[in-house]
Amino acid sequence: MISRLILFIATGFGAGMLRPIPGTYGTLVGMAIYLLLIILKLSDLAYICVTVAIFFIGVYVSTKAEVILGQKDSGAIVIDEIMGYLVTMFLIRLNFWTLVISFCVNRFMDIYKPLPARNIHVLRGGWGVMFDDLVSSIYANMVMHLVVFMLFREAPSLPV
Repeated sequence: MISRLILFIATGFGAGMLRPIPGTYGTLVGMAIYLLLIILKLSDLAYICVTVAIFFIGVYVSTKAEVILGQKDSGAIVIDEIMGYLVTMFLIRLNFWTLVISFCVNRFMDIYKPLPARNIHVLRGGWGVMFDDLVSSIYANMVMHLVVFMLFREAPSLPV
């Protein structure tokens, strides 16, 4: 029973079991969670707390899921993509274009993992699963802030 719950969370409610592109499906779950957080009108601090909680939950369930699945950083584990999308969208104004562009930028950074994200993957267990996506998503967030500034002439606001 516990193994099923761990896999349910680690696979993004089952999205990671979909083929052929489980990371993309995981990112779509991340988008849905992001939109839910926007609808709930969380403060920036609460948004950070949710994202940090998902990070640490992800470390735990990813470590356990690797053992259950018998594979290091299995493609089925997508909680890192969920957390990564939330990082990508931190302090980004929501509109149709930022949603579309952020999805593309997030997937690009996650797939190509610019340095040092690529090297972080050597960390053991869930730490490696989550940290490489955290770093690549920070890059994606910086790109998004630049895109928003260039397209909409808006500077990011500081968290309250």
